[in-house]
Amino acid sequence: MASADRKYLAKDSVQQEISAVYGSHYGMTNWSPGFRNFESELPGNAVPKALRPEAWKQYEVGRTGCQSCHIKCKNVYEIPEGRRKGERGEALEYEAIYCLGTNCGLEDPVAIMEMENLADLYGIDVIALGNTIAFAKDLYSKGIITNAETDGLQLTWENADAQVELIHKTVFREGFGNLIAEGLYSLAKHIGQDAIKYCYHVKGLSRGPHPPGVFALAHAVSSRGADHLRGRSWSVGDNSPEKILTTLVNRHILTDDPVHSIIAGQRATVIADTIGRCKGAVNSWVCAVPLIWQSDLWDGLAELLTAATGLGFKGRDIEDTADRIHAVERAFNIRQGITIEQDGLPQKPEVKQSPEGERQRRVHFQMLRRYYHECGYNPDTGIPLPETLKRLNISEIGERVKKDGPYPLWDGPPLWDLGAYPKGGTKEI
Repeated sequence: MASADRKYLAKDSVQQEISAVYGSHYGMTNWSPGFRNFESELPGNAVPKALRPEAWKQYEVGRTGCQSCHIKCKNVYEIPEGRRKGERGEALEYEAIYCLGTNCGLEDPVAIMEMENLADLYGIDVIALGNTIAFAKDLYSKGIITNAETDGLQLTWENADAQVELIHKTVFREGFGNLIAEGLYSLAKHIGQDAIKYCYHVKGLSRGPHPPGVFALAHAVSSRGADHLRGRSWSVGDNSPEKILTTLVNRHILTDDPVHSIIAGQRATVIADTIGRCKGAVNSWVCAVPLIWQSDLWDGLAELLTAATGLGFKGRDIEDTADRIHAVERAFNIRQGITIEQDGLPQKPEVKQSPEGERQRRVHFQMLRRYYHECGYNPDTGIPLPETLKRLNISEIGERVKKDGPYPLWDGPPLWDLGAYPKGGTKEI
């Protein structure tokens, strides 16, 4: 099984013709990147030509990948001009391009490469960094913050130089950068006024506002907030080869019910994480599921684990392990005050205040309660039921949650004294 799995990935056209050629920035024309703090989502034909997959090839000087992986989905690029001319970087992915680029109102590929390299050198997540800056730019465009708050930085949508400078300030917690370093949700709370209206987040992480459905529900129930690696594309099978997607549907692993498919997707991704299997090569079920047309989903994963460890795994063991991990994560979140209210639906102000927005929230929470029910959680609170924890052999988790409660509702991390953080250093990179 494991050998056949490796052989398939070595020959799969999706892996070889998309992932190995473009990497994940292929998504710029397939996954509707955000524009100006999610003012809109760009369809493929609206993505600036300079940011399309084929355009990035002119900067590519090589390919690389994770150890022992033959696909090499990461590009090695070289900056052709500007402040960091000649500098090389790796893995210019879709998230970096849209979060630091289009969602911040920028179309300059050289500026995006520069900021991606800075994020890597400083050790900052490009999604959180880019979307927090996009949020700040949105507030600036609306007059909620001005040059007085930004240390004179003109955070207009097109100003790439100011954005680069803000990244440096963020790392050294200097001036307005000290607020950006707090992250999206805390930034909104510090600014006050109407800032929170434009803070599209789930549990402090931002992937933008989406209508009720697979995307919104997957982000809502992710234990760490709006995280695309906890269910989104894995649930619906987008970009999966037709053969795999058809097989998943025929075996009722995926259905047109978002609740059912998200649970299957979450199980697959959590197991992929626990066994060290790549989930990200081409954002398809291929990465999480070994040869689905030869074995049932969980049985196939069990065969891989058995081959790797010599221990006798069964498909049911895999499902229970995934559910156990999710239940423990859920219980931890409950202790932090996260319940159904924090699994909500981010909405733009104009949508939130409309009858359509009310309808969308109603649909979302109906799906959310069904998700809780299917997982064996209390449908009104999201707390794992005692019988569920008993079945998963973790009853003590529920006992601890009950003993230490009730818990205050989560409202983001504590707002620490901004003057208490270490600051300084020199801008040497």
